[in-house]
Amino acid sequence: MQYSRTASSASKSEASSDNEISAMQIRQTLTAARILSVAMIGPPGAGKTALLEATARQLRGEKGVLIIVANPAADRDVERLSRYCDHVRPINTAVPTAEAVRAVLGSAPLDEIDIVFIESVGGITGAPELGQDLTVAVLAVTGGDDKYAEYANLVR
Repeated sequence: MQYSRTASSASKSEASSDNEISAMQIRQTLTAARILSVAMIGPPGAGKTALLEATARQLRGEKGVLIIVANPAADRDVERLSRYCDHVRPINTAVPTAEAVRAVLGSAPLDEIDIVFIESVGGITGAPELGQDLTVAVLAVTGGDDKYAEYANLVR
């Protein structure tokens, strides 16, 4: 039994280390290309996709935008956001890894991109490290007017 726990801990540690390395590579790649990266996190229904729709609509024709949608139903949001943004890519998972984001970036036309948004429902209590420059938490009062206190580590 001891061996099983040790192996599991080692695997989690290795995965964390791999994610940190991928996040660092993302940051280096985007910084060199002068691309701003923004992770958007929040519970389902908080308004992340609506905010991205409005942002993409406003920036269309002025800035190159890539939106990476990471959630189990990503294809639905990709279809919705594609009306306003030419570069929308899905990652069908609840909590994205930096490696998954790096894979998407590897196939994206970065020379046409000024801003990368990574939309995720996962990691609300602790924003995942994806190589982003900043993290935006989108919270809705429909989830309760105490959300600012519930997620105090995200609200400054």
